[in-house]
Amino acid sequence: MALTSGFVLCIGRRTISRVIQAYGLGYEKRRHHSIFYYFFSRAVWLPNELGNRILQLAIDRGLPPKDTEIIMTVDDTLCRKSGAHIWGGGMHHDALLSNYGRGKSLVKFFSLGHNWVIVCLCIRTPRWTQEEMHRNVKQHMGLEDPQNGWWRRPKGERRNKKIPGPQPHKERGEKAVSRTVPFILTLYGLVVLWYFGNGSAREDVNRARRLSPWYREKSEPSFGEMLAALRRHLWAIRNFGEPGAEQDAEKLNAALLDWMSAA
Repeated sequence: MALTSGFVLCIGRRTISRVIQAYGLGYEKRRHHSIFYYFFSRAVWLPNELGNRILQLAIDRGLPPKDTEIIMTVDDTLCRKSGAHIWGGGMHHDALLSNYGRGKSLVKFFSLGHNWVIVCLCIRTPRWTQEEMHRNVKQHMGLEDPQNGWWRRPKGERRNKKIPGPQPHKERGEKAVSRTVPFILTLYGLVVLWYFGNGSAREDVNRARRLSPWYREKSEPSFGEMLAALRRHLWAIRNFGEPGAEQDAEKLNAALLDWMSAA
């Protein structure tokens, strides 16, 4: 619950430390912050099971309707990474790099990172294609450069001589890498499912057109607007969910200032 809320509330680069700040350790003092790192690097859970749970939630909510055809699709997306000790990192063709001024050198069209090949069960909706889903996850949920899990060099061991290319520390970091993307994709699905059951498309479209009047033809909410609706919902519960909470304006203002400065 804490990680889910923290990822949703966090704005910008989603490192675990920033997620903790967005969630607020002061809001739940029963756990040490190291448990958030432990969840990705060593805790016992199966990423594939998250996908199964999301599918079951979609079915329970009537998505898709009965007798609706479900299509399986396969696609890949590149998540750029930096650093010499990223487990599983490699050089991959980056289709988003511009060829302007790059000449004919093939090296200039590659980026370091992870290339995720994802099998999806697609439910037909009028909103997004799979490519748009990957783009939305990268832009709004921090799939592009999440940094989770960490390790230290053993005491007394000298630092290795720097050489080009990724140099992972054997298997250390494997679970943190292999679990991060499934977790974030699960959050994406949870946000969409929450919005289908609780969001107001008309209100969000009107709000977007009021704040951004250049979107004259806008008729449906984007994923970013769905995410913003869930953020408003979580902040309302946190600050006004308890009796008398609306009277404590000083604490509310302090919480909002901390959240905005952390962004």
